[in-house]
Amino acid sequence: MSQLTSEQAQKLMGDLHVVISDAEDLLSATADDASEAASGVRKNLLERLNLARAEMTRLQSAAAETAKEVGVAAEKLVHEHPWTALGLAASLGLALGLLITRR
Repeated sequence: MSQLTSEQAQKLMGDLHVVISDAEDLLSATADDASEAASGVRKNLLERLNLARAEMTRLQSAAAETAKEVGVAAEKLVHEHPWTALGLAASLGLALGLLITRR
């Protein structure tokens, strides 16, 4: 089961910061001229954006798979212990009802 760990989230944020930094470099390079330097920065930015998109797609797939596994586990638990699930749902409903009526 794939899960987004704190380390992965930090890496993703770091990658996004690099992409933003590269975008700023591209803007400053193209503001003065459209020379080889601007072309190099554009190419670097495009590569990093493609990597970021691929990583985001991978993380999205992992999140969807995790959600599906959690749903299957919850359904199995409810089928194995229906009265417990009913009691928990009723308790949660009662607690939410009490909180809502207090406001």
